[in-house]
Amino acid sequence: AEFYESVNRQKEAEPLFVQAAKITKAVYGEQHREYALCLNNLANLYEETEQYDKAEKNYNQSLNILKNVLGESHSE
Repeated sequence: AEFYESVNRQKEAEPLFVQAAKITKAVYGEQHREYALCLNNLANLYEETEQYDKAEKNYNQSLNILKNVLGESHSE
């Protein structure tokens, strides 16, 4: 997915990012930093493709997970 994104082939990257997020959620659970990273990657893609509502939703979900997992005062 990241390769496709890096060569401006976002349409091909999107389903791979979505699949990665689903697999990561199934393996690690919804409250895990790896899942948050997947959501952040997906949000980046949505931002690049001007799908701002989807980007915001995924950024917020990722941030909330990281706050829950790492705590409010963590430097990440």
